[in-house]
Amino acid sequence: MKQLFTTILIVIAFILPAQAEESIPFHKLRVDYVRLPGKVSSKDFYRAIACGAKPGEKCQHSIRKWPADKARNLRVSMPTFENQYSSSRMNRASRALDRALAQLNGLGANLKLTRVAPDAPADIRVYMLDTKGNTVIKGTGVKGLDGVTLQGGLFRVWSDRKGNITKAVIAVSSTLPPDIYRRVMQEEVTQSLGLFHDIRSNYYDTRSMFSQDSPTRQRLTAIDQAVVRMHYPKP
Repeated sequence: MKQLFTTILIVIAFILPAQAEESIPFHKLRVDYVRLPGKVSSKDFYRAIACGAKPGEKCQHSIRKWPADKARNLRVSMPTFENQYSSSRMNRASRALDRALAQLNGLGANLKLTRVAPDAPADIRVYMLDTKGNTVIKGTGVKGLDGVTLQGGLFRVWSDRKGNITKAVIAVSSTLPPDIYRRVMQEEVTQSLGLFHDIRSNYYDTRSMFSQDSPTRQRLTAIDQAVVRMHYPKP
């Protein structure tokens, strides 16, 4: 998410052998955005978003993605519980989620995201929370999510030591204007696929949804779509 939506906490959690799940704050992976000097190659653009690498430099962390078989059958739910949006906002957010999934499914990538019932088993769960200001998240039952301050939107991703994503959760606050749900949903769902980083560059402000300083795009642009296909290439 961009500055328009205030501060957003992004956390990646790793599943370690013979240990409990350990949450590691994203800032320990050095950056949440990558500064680019201007137009870069498609490979450098992808690496910036997927692993936080500046052009010509090493990745800040290993690339993570859903395993190929799972990526072709990702289940996405919007659970219901007491502390959630009003009915009208939930309907608007639900439509935004459906549009986000439809665009990702239509990119020609090795991806298939399917909306499932709120209480069905899911790989990616999207929580629409009725929070205001610095409200602390509660009531989701998600370890590492409850107790966190939500000021805009956030996502958490769990992965194993091989870099395979095993589950993801997304939370979006009612502090966001209703007319930008579509953008929030598109970006958060896309980033939960393993494309964690925003970029900062004047050149990409009008060319990419991943641009830190351009919060107006509501859909993935052509170069954003190419990044998704590079992350999940067809076999």
